[in-house]
Amino acid sequence: MTLIELLIVVAILGILAAIVLPTFSNANETAKGSALASQLNTVKKSLVLYKTDHNGTYPTDAQLITNQWQALTNSTDIDGDIAGSDYGPYFQKPPVNGFKNSSVVAADDSAAWQYDSATGTIKAIVPSTVFSSAQNLQLDPLDLVVEP
Repeated sequence: MTLIELLIVVAILGILAAIVLPTFSNANETAKGSALASQLNTVKKSLVLYKTDHNGTYPTDAQLITNQWQALTNSTDIDGDIAGSDYGPYFQKPPVNGFKNSSVVAADDSAAWQYDSATGTIKAIVPSTVFSSAQNLQLDPLDLVVEP
């Protein structure tokens, strides 16, 4: 093989790498988006089931935020106290927001998840780049909050 042939092969490999690598980086974001959409769906359904089991009330801030998901990951009584064993658990472990690599929940945008106990609304905190491409990642923008 001559030097020119070798250079041509290296150039072709470089062009192929330039074409393929962006596809893999997009696949990572798409996978995170799909996982987050699944997590949001699971948490929303769990909150609805919790409300049904607990006389029409969602977990309070103290039950979900202060205790970091314990109202949904442990058995509870009718009042939502973790000492009970009448209802739940609604899922085995706290959901992880793949864009933040965290399961921390708060009432504001300072964590991975934002929870409003008055409405039972849960939202994922995401980078602005994810928010702008939410539909491409199969995410509902109404379920997202841009990180500060």
